[in-house]
Amino acid sequence: MLTIEGMESNFLESEISDLVPGVDVETLKLPQIGLGEQQTTSELSNLPWLMLTKICRLINPDAKTTMLLGRGAAIYDHILWLASQCYSHVDILHIDSCEPILSIHNLRKHAPIESEILPAMIASFLEDIVNDRFDFENIGYIDSERFMDLAKATGLKGIAPALKQMIDGGGIEKHTSKKNVTYRLNPKALPDAASEYFSQLPEKSSDLPNLTIAFGRLPNIQTKNNDCQVGFDFFSYLNPLQPMDGLLVVLQRHDDSIPFSGIMTLEQALKKFEDEETLSFKQYHGDLIHAYNALDSRTKEYGIDTKQHLVIINPSPNLGFHMNVFLHLLARCVEFEKTHGPRLWDIDLTK
Repeated sequence: MLTIEGMESNFLESEISDLVPGVDVETLKLPQIGLGEQQTTSELSNLPWLMLTKICRLINPDAKTTMLLGRGAAIYDHILWLASQCYSHVDILHIDSCEPILSIHNLRKHAPIESEILPAMIASFLEDIVNDRFDFENIGYIDSERFMDLAKATGLKGIAPALKQMIDGGGIEKHTSKKNVTYRLNPKALPDAASEYFSQLPEKSSDLPNLTIAFGRLPNIQTKNNDCQVGFDFFSYLNPLQPMDGLLVVLQRHDDSIPFSGIMTLEQALKKFEDEETLSFKQYHGDLIHAYNALDSRTKEYGIDTKQHLVIINPSPNLGFHMNVFLHLLARCVEFEKTHGPRLWDIDLTK
């Protein structure tokens, strides 16, 4: 069990022992990532790399290894995930669901047609997300007409044999009707599609302004009195370590009183919870209003470019939800650049 220096781990050790009775738990300490005694930005930025190399040294190259994510800060989960992607014999699961995490391991044959169809499959999702497609079950499906529009191609000739391996492996869903054939990307083939998608984007200059993508839990700010808020500096709570030219915030909350999970923009979330009569929904709406006002006023005050922020409600530890988070985040980054021009994307995991 990998734990962080200075942090209590008895609860996690007890949880593992309950899940696997009789297991022998060996505890290994990793350095804490935080300001601490590190006084410079360079010292702080080196900590994740030092942790990654230490984890890689612990992996036995001759034995099957399984890593479990889902406990602790996001940055530690991300480093564990990076370590797992360096080895083909390492499986990565979420501790709550015991389901796989998205992987960069490829399924495809690298046929020429893939350079056209795979980016178009990503683009079909992005288009549906931005347009807020109402028939959610059909988001991302692509037929010949849509393919020709998104890929600027003349047809789907040769796609079936080229994608057969990914279809057979569950990476792409194929639906056949009397009139046509449609395809949709599944999580297993997301790494292939994302790789092709990003490889075809124009190369960005290193001197471009940045877009900081910051993650944080939506704090409980609203009291039971819907007109009263507790004192809380929301922007300081989210404030990343580095200066920023643009900002996209991803707010998350687990709340058992909200009977669904989903991903939406902050504006969409405000509208969705505005007319709800349930007390917990009203409090959630109040927290969203506070977050919106704080982000809006502070970014305007400091001249920070924004477009639309994201809200994730009751995130689920499964591949489908992970894929949706990636696609929604990509869609909002693309829309940001349509408004403000190309940016260098900086992902801040310090919260």
